[in-house]
Amino acid sequence: MQSKTQTAANDPMHLGQFWTALARRLLGWRALARLIAWPAFDLALRLIMAQPFLMSGLIKLGNWEQAVFLAANEYPVTWASPETAALVGVIIELGAGALLALGLFTRMAGLALAALALIIQTVYQPLDLHLHWAIFGAWFFLAGAGPISLDALLRRGLVGSALPLAAPLAKTFHWLREWAAPAWLLFIRYWIGSIFFVSG
Repeated sequence: MQSKTQTAANDPMHLGQFWTALARRLLGWRALARLIAWPAFDLALRLIMAQPFLMSGLIKLGNWEQAVFLAANEYPVTWASPETAALVGVIIELGAGALLALGLFTRMAGLALAALALIIQTVYQPLDLHLHWAIFGAWFFLAGAGPISLDALLRRGLVGSALPLAAPLAKTFHWLREWAAPAWLLFIRYWIGSIFFVSG
């Protein structure tokens, strides 16, 4: 007696049904992963990215003289005084870091952290980690936060809101999520793949 796999391999009609059933099952698993795994991954990624910025901001806030000294000597910027640079850095690290962790105004928080990471990369110390922060900060700007976020609660009422510019903003954010974020995700996949390819 032949098994179902042998029958599918020998009969073109069964082979088509086999591949159709397999495709449906894979799509079902993908939908389940999007429903369960993706929200948890999005939350974990936000917390992992926010943590170093929050810690850095708290350390600087706890020792302000040291923060100003570092802004003056370790990573000076030409367009601001050391006090201003230190203050702006702490505000971005604490404010945007907390917003990213909570998933509130995630797009603006991601953009601010990406910009700060690029400044750190160019002014202070070029590290791959800073580029990672910039890339994932840009991802959160384009895609927004996932379902486990305060933005997800606010997003539902934004389109029908009477707030000025609410509807155009909602349409813009929808376009970024539907078109720009997948293109950026493709770039991230290519970038990660190239790292493994070059290292291998």
